[in-house]
Amino acid sequence: LVVEVYGKQVDTFIADQFRRQEQIPQSKLDWLHLHENLEVEHADESLHIARAIPSGPATDEAWRGAKAVATASRVFFDTLYRQCYL
Repeated sequence: LVVEVYGKQVDTFIADQFRRQEQIPQSKLDWLHLHENLEVEHADESLHIARAIPSGPATDEAWRGAKAVATASRVFFDTLYRQCYL
């Protein structure tokens, strides 16, 4: 679930960067826009899945897994940022 949200954020960022550039014509970026829209749908669907997790131990396990993925992703994106911008 967390990965879908990160995917949405990354795809939106990448798409924004492609829209800013002028070397590749916008008409050649249909694939990017399709994927960006699809990722938004995936993230929205993930919310429905998250709401379907029953209360109790399953919720605790899902929460623990989501926090672990979020932490690993934050480390990855922080490292990527340092490599690209510092």
